[in-house]
Amino acid sequence: MTFNEKIAGLLVNHGLWDDEAKVVIRMVKAEQPSMADRWDDDVSGYPDAIVVTLWMSAKRNAIEYLKAYHSNHFALCLLEPKEHEAVAKAEAAPK
Repeated sequence: MTFNEKIAGLLVNHGLWDDEAKVVIRMVKAEQPSMADRWDDDVSGYPDAIVVTLWMSAKRNAIEYLKAYHSNHFALCLLEPKEHEAVAKAEAAPK
């Protein structure tokens, strides 16, 4: 599995659609120029920390992208569960 496939899969597993995952990956690639020639490399040839670092960047970019363009996207609940749990509790509290 390549870095591109791995990060795209994680994004889709966290609720993004394929086209949204592609947008986020483009954002991550722009931030990670040192990875430019490695996105199609097999992840098994690298330390796990590389995938973790890319995932952290992808997750942050996905949250920024979704908040900017799809503020009610269900994926935000998966990407930021604690924030959405607090909002749900506040909305459910008696007024």
